Amino acid sequence: MRAAARPLALSIAFEFVIALMILALVALWRFTPPPRTLAIDAPVSVHIHGEKAMAQIEIERAKQQSPRTSVLLLDGAFQPLAAKEVTLVLANPAAGIEPIRMIAVRSGASGGGGAASTAASAATSTWRIDDLRIPVAGRWNLRVEILISDFEKRIIEDTVTLPRVP
Repeated sequence: MRAAARPLALSIAFEFVIALMILALVALWRFTPPPRTLAIDAPVSVHIHGEKAMAQIEIERAKQQSPRTSVLLLDGAFQPLAAKEVTLVLANPAAGIEPIRMIAVRSGASGGGGAASTAASAATSTWRIDDLRIPVAGRWNLRVEILISDFEKRIIEDTVTLPRVP
């Protein structure tokens, strides 16, 4: 009887050690963030184009900062498009959200001539919105209103799928 008790005790001790190792491993999982929190840092990129204008919209979703949005404007020939004012309008009729208007501010300033003026022209076609919030994920109607001059306004719009941006 004693001869059979020793292997049984070793087997129970071995199973106990394995159980402790499994529990220790599972306890470490709490330090691994869930996949949904890893995806929040990925920027959102949207391209909308029309016949005479196009916009490349980038939404950065950093955890500790407010979401920042940049809007690059180009004309039909892929050249920087100078504008006096840019407004983003978001609406989600399916979720009962009426149009939200956000006025962008210019990101750069214009400068001298030659290559510097080309770079400056590209900078003047870049606009930003510092605190863009998207309350629910889904299909959104996105419209970009571009005021070129006092007498010319270009509007480009599309329906895009956007994630929630808190």
